[in-house]
Order: sequence, then structure tokens, then C-alpha cells
Amino acid sequence: MDKLITLLQGLFSLNKVASVTLPGLLTAAGLSIILWPPPPTDEVPIVENLARGTFLESTETYPTNMVIPAERACTVKFRPLDKYQSLETIWGTQIQNQSLLDEQKNQIAECIEIETNRMGLEKTQNDNLALDIADLQKLLAAALETYGNYEKNDNPLAGRFRSKSTELQDQIQTKRDRILLNEQRIRDRNQHLAELNRYDKIISERLADPGRLRPRKTFDDVLAALINHIVAFILLALTLGAIVTPVTQAGSAGFFDWLFPGGY
Repeated sequence: MDKLITLLQGLFSLNKVASVTLPGLLTAAGLSIILWPPPPTDEVPIVENLARGTFLESTETYPTNMVIPAERACTVKFRPLDKYQSLETIWGTQIQNQSLLDEQKNQIAECIEIETNRMGLEKTQNDNLALDIADLQKLLAAALETYGNYEKNDNPLAGRFRSKSTELQDQIQTKRDRILLNEQRIRDRNQHLAELNRYDKIISERLADPGRLRPRKTFDDVLAALINHIVAFILLALTLGAIVTPVTQAGSAGFFDWLFPGGY
């Protein structure tokens, strides 16, 4: 309220408000109409195909394991916000755009949460795979040592341990390939999260545009903005009046002299 009172005092303390002339007001009004910016065409991100859930059901490839989906948690396309076609549709259009922006902000937040959860599970899976590889390497070292000893002594069990060593090497390579795949997916998810954060910023910027129903403004804020516009318009009228009034007076005097050469 103190801010509002200060603005009102500043408005009424303009000592040249009475000097505003009709030509200045008309010129200011005409200039404002000419320079009035057209409504912008705002395109906003729209979430499509939101895949809720962190796991897929077990498949034939992984019959006993729950699989982390490899695809993105959602896809995003852009579409322009609706524009009102007449004065009667202003409020309805604003309400529709407000609902759309609120819904998409929630959808993007949910998509970010799903991607973050999936990425966290992939990191945990890599940690567990690294532990498995360490255990398998110990078994491989023991199997290779035993195989070497049996091979030197022509032990018939050498072939079994050679097969065991090959099997362990295949298991280690499979887990390493899985780690590489998870690391690539994590990089892809980080890129997607960066995109989603950019989209969320776009939505937040559109929610803060003039005419939005949210963030909610207090009555003092609305009056303060209105007073600022009034003061700016008065100052524009004063400036243009100081320029236009002498010109119109000179033009009127010249026209009068032309119309009445001998005087009135």
C-alpha cells in the first residue's frame, strides 16, 4: 500500500498536468495506436506420449529381470498459443492458454522425474555390474591359473578349466557391453533432461507474460502498473503538445490570413 500511495502522490504532483493540450493528447493517442505492437505468436512445448513408470515388464529376452526402458520418457512438440478472435473471446482464450500452460508445466516436471529415476537406476545397475565384473575377474584368474597348471601336467581336466575360463571371459565382456550401453543411455538422458529444462523455462516465461492469470497479482500491483501507464501517457502528451501546439497555431494563423487577407 505504501508503494501505491507513493505512486499516487507522484501522479498528482505533476505540476504540468494542466498544461496538457488537446493536440498533444490526440497526437499521443494516435502515436500509441500506430506503434501498438501486434500480439506475439508464442509457441510452447507440448508433451506427447508420456511413458509413466520406470520399469518395463519382463520380456522373452529378459524373462527374470525387469528392464529399464531405453526410449525417452516423453516426446515434445511445439504449437502456438491460441489467440482471441474478438473481444467476447478474450477471457475464454486466456483461460484456455492458462490451463494449457499449467498442464504442460506439470507434464514436463513428471517427464523430468521419470528420466531422472531411470538414469539413477542405470547408474546403480552399472555399479552392481562393476562389482560383478570384479568377482568374475577373480574367478577367471583362478581358473586360468588352474588351467595353466593342469596344462603343464597334461591333466585331462585342463580342457574343462579352459572352457570355464572362456565362459567367464564371455560373461565379463557381456557385462562390460551392458555398462557401455548404460553409459550411452545416461548421456542421452542427460541431453534430454537439458532439453526438458529449457522447455520448462519457456513455459515459466509464458506464465509470466502480461495477461496471464498466474502468477497472481495483488490489487496494489494492478493499480501500480495502471498508474505507471497513465503517467507515461501524460508525459508523452506533454512532450508532443509542446511540439505540435506551435505548429498548429502557426498553421491556423496562416490559414486565417489566407482566408481573410484584409483581416477580420
